[in-house]
Amino acid sequence: MKPGSILLEARNLTKHYPVRRGLVFRREVGPVRAVDGVSLDLKRGETLAIVGESGCGKSTLARLLLRLIEATSGSVTFDGTNLQALDREAMRGMRRRMQMIFQDPYASLNPRLSIRRILIEPMALHLKLSPSELEREMLSLLNVVGLQPFHADRYPHEFSGGQRQRIGIARALATKPDLVVCDEPVSALDVSIQAHVINLLEDLKRDFHLSYVFIAHDLAVVRHIADRIAVMYLGEIVEIGDKGDVTRAPRHPYTRALLAAVPHPEPGIRDAKPVLEGDLPSPLQQPAGCKFHPRCPFAVDRCKSERPALRPLPGGIEAACHRAEHLPAWQRYRAAPISAAITARQSAIANAAKAKVAADA
Repeated sequence: MKPGSILLEARNLTKHYPVRRGLVFRREVGPVRAVDGVSLDLKRGETLAIVGESGCGKSTLARLLLRLIEATSGSVTFDGTNLQALDREAMRGMRRRMQMIFQDPYASLNPRLSIRRILIEPMALHLKLSPSELEREMLSLLNVVGLQPFHADRYPHEFSGGQRQRIGIARALATKPDLVVCDEPVSALDVSIQAHVINLLEDLKRDFHLSYVFIAHDLAVVRHIADRIAVMYLGEIVEIGDKGDVTRAPRHPYTRALLAAVPHPEPGIRDAKPVLEGDLPSPLQQPAGCKFHPRCPFAVDRCKSERPALRPLPGGIEAACHRAEHLPAWQRYRAAPISAAITARQSAIANAAKAKVAADA
């Protein structure tokens, strides 16, 4: 398959969780719409970042894409195969090509297994290799993620957070996947370690020809690693486009609010006016019309009654906003400080990469 072709396709993907109340009859009072009609594509060799506040449905969407949980409705197509149409045995075979890196390196590794067993088990399950070949592949994986052969006989509690996440990355690579879903892989790590892990993920993408779905809330990290950015709010994608377009000229008020929340490295610099107002609506009582209108400073009556569809706009961005063409220029808010904050974070990541090259030389 040539680079640039569609690897993963989601259409109208929905996940609703029923909420029940009462001690005896447990009456259903309504669903929580964790993911609500999401459609997206991922090309081969691409990194698609999905960003948003906690509780917006990012991690649920990640699990739906891998069919780790069943969707309420909608479909996911991986390399031309509808995952919803596969039985358990066929899905098990497909999982070799689809892996996940979890957010918490402390909880994602079995504390009772050595690193050797953690890495060999998925290979023994999915790949037809002899014991000697399994051992050789396991040692190769350790080397790829920057660990040593003697680490194979140690247990997860003997490693730092950054080392544990490297082990989690090695485990995801063990089955030679085409797609890796990274569920906030650096959010639980120190900033200094985050840079090394991000650079490692970029190197692995290039060397192993991987495609990433990258879940995050740190826009500096996202802009460094992503090709495209999708912004989620209350289970919906409200904006999607090239990373440069989304961060330089956002067309949805919620994306602007996320960018305005990026702290500036220089003390004393603030927004000229608040971009986001109000509290996050209850998942059980989501507002009619645009879900963002109670917090939006640009909302009009139409926003309160008519739900906006995700639609293409000039410049290649898609946004779900009735007033996307009429918003004031983004520069009137904090474009320069935001760029400076992102640039400062990117410089830290780049410096970590240079230090790695110097250490390897």
